[in-house]
Amino acid sequence: DSVLIKHRRNFHSLVADWLVEHSGERAEEVTGLIANHLERAGRLEEALVYLRRAGEDAIKLFALAEALHFYDQAVELVESHPTVFAGREIVELRGKRGSVHALAGDFAAAIADTSFALQAAQETHDLPAQRALLTSLGMVYRRADDYERALSLLNQAVEVARESGDRRAVADTLYHLGSVYWSQGENFKATPPHQEALEICRSLGLADLVAVQATHGRAESHVTDGRPDLALGLFKESLRLSRQVGDRSYEAENLQMIATVNRGPEGLADYPAVEKAAQEALEICRAANLDWHLVPTLDCLSAAYRGLGDYQNAFRRSHEAAQVAEDIGVPRFLSFVFHQLAALYLDLGLFASAEEYLSRALQIGQEAKSAFFLPTIQAGLAVARLRQSNGREPDSTVFSLLEEALVSAMERGQKQQAAHCLEGLAELAIAEGNYEKSVECADRLLTLAKRGAMRERAAQAHRWRGVALFAMGQGEEAGEEIGQAAALAQIIGCPRLLWDMHQTLAHYYRALEDSQMAAFHEEEIQKIVATIAEGLEDEALTEGLPLTS
Repeated sequence: DSVLIKHRRNFHSLVADWLVEHSGERAEEVTGLIANHLERAGRLEEALVYLRRAGEDAIKLFALAEALHFYDQAVELVESHPTVFAGREIVELRGKRGSVHALAGDFAAAIADTSFALQAAQETHDLPAQRALLTSLGMVYRRADDYERALSLLNQAVEVARESGDRRAVADTLYHLGSVYWSQGENFKATPPHQEALEICRSLGLADLVAVQATHGRAESHVTDGRPDLALGLFKESLRLSRQVGDRSYEAENLQMIATVNRGPEGLADYPAVEKAAQEALEICRAANLDWHLVPTLDCLSAAYRGLGDYQNAFRRSHEAAQVAEDIGVPRFLSFVFHQLAALYLDLGLFASAEEYLSRALQIGQEAKSAFFLPTIQAGLAVARLRQSNGREPDSTVFSLLEEALVSAMERGQKQQAAHCLEGLAELAIAEGNYEKSVECADRLLTLAKRGAMRERAAQAHRWRGVALFAMGQGEEAGEEIGQAAALAQIIGCPRLLWDMHQTLAHYYRALEDSQMAAFHEEEIQKIVATIAEGLEDEALTEGLPLTS
């Protein structure tokens, strides 16, 4: 038997050597096979080299299941031969495997591996390893929506990075720290670390993954600050860098954020651009099993279809996003998906359904202790309740929800969400007959909208100004405001926005006793409504539409 075993080992050794010599340009394809033959040949240290390489090659391709397979083999190899390998190999491998588990969305496994590696790095006083592992573990907790632990770990990581004097490491860690604050909705706290990280990358001339992250992070804080115009260029820069370094995860995330920046009403309101970027991101997410990025990407596609008037596909994408969010267990994602579903129901006049989804979104956000999207959810809930009043005195909670949301958004630097609150307050003031208040809120909304080139918000600001001014007897100025709103709506081309504008113009001309122009705008509304209804497969979704026989 011993002779046979020796012959088998020799055979595996020969096969491994032959593969190494003849694989040429296809070496990456057979790395795992080479490792397997080397292990069977008893050449354990060489086998580990190739298993590591196979895992790294799989990560580059975002073949995460394959990468985990190779790292599992490597961990088993090292643990099975403690006399051959030093302790540092298992520490490094568990850390690497933890990062792959995190990418795959298996947070429990990621925490187990990374915590093991971190403890070992702390015992050996390995500062670079400590910093990297503290950062990795912090980001796993961020993805699991455990912000308290994430911030504790990342603040430790920043201290270790600064102590090491490695400025690149400082930039890397600052980006991750800022991202946790950003996910919490604390944009005033997120912006300084994001800005410092970007400045370090610029000063060092970095074009690697750290630069990809820093540029992306600074863009995110611009989005929350209500500056999609500034964010777009940075996301495009980060996208270019991510493609240069071959990072498919950040390529997908940058495409998804480019879609986010272009969506309306909170962004630039370029719906074809939303669809294009989101479709590209979706292809990457599907191919690389990036469920973490899949939810916001599907949410963006729903927003794109909504802006293009295709509500059937908008609902389909939102329901798919909700299912993925539930599967991966990220409450923050589920809350903003429910908000998007509510927006679809609001558009279709199904206000009770909108209120139901927004109430669920609010509860999820509060239970997760995340203020990331809370002001927008509160504003949406208030508007859903306001529109159910149907001319009666609005629900007493409407004003308190909007005012609380606005104060919270401004205190945290969430001007993008503050704009939503101001639009709701302008509408509420009209319903209450407080026209001066409506003008005041619309003016503040218009200032924010112009500052960040949020065209759809600007259109609504002009619309509410016009409605209020007309009610105050300032007909000529009102007509100019409504005209500006309608012109913006025509440029944007969103059917639901055009519906709003035609409705306002119809009321305006009816009040001026111009029945011909009023009838024209009423006919335009019916064309839009009929097109939307034709695209809906579920007749229940048409019940809130003002269809005429």
